Amino acid sequence: MRNFTAYENVSITRMLQGYTEYSSFNRASKILDFLDLGHINKSRMTTELSGGQQQRLAFARAIIPDFTVIFGDEPTGNLDGDNAAKAMRLLSTKLEDLPGSSAIIVSHDMHLAASFADIVIKIAKKANAKNDNDDEVTYYGYIDRTCVYFKDEGSWTNGEKRYTPEEFELFLKQN
Repeated sequence: MRNFTAYENVSITRMLQGYTEYSSFNRASKILDFLDLGHINKSRMTTELSGGQQQRLAFARAIIPDFTVIFGDEPTGNLDGDNAAKAMRLLSTKLEDLPGSSAIIVSHDMHLAASFADIVIKIAKKANAKNDNDDEVTYYGYIDRTCVYFKDEGSWTNGEKRYTPEEFELFLKQN
């Protein structure tokens, strides 16, 4: 929100849950510190931040409130590897602190998926010819039971195949 300071932006979702500004700003300060944004003072406007800083700020705003389910569409997509990993560690910690909470994340970063997820769903691709007399082929995604992988005793499996973490990451990067 362009007319809010960075701290107001991060804190607003927590304040809407009934927490005080003081408590929300304190929590925001800790989160921003973790995301290497601790140098931002409380009066700095979001418009004064770089694109990467704004994305980390948006991530902080999303995870600061107490939630049951959080959805993220490429929440770390524009961040470098180190900042993406920090953000995902922060989300993992938040999920541990909120029993019964879940995060559903869409990502093309297979390293982050293999490193932080408990369940990975890899959407399969299937060709679909428009008709028998046409050369044009379209593709669509689908999910079946073989597309769902979960961690099991240090490896990844879909019940049929088993991968070490390294093999799983390589498998995810295929296609």
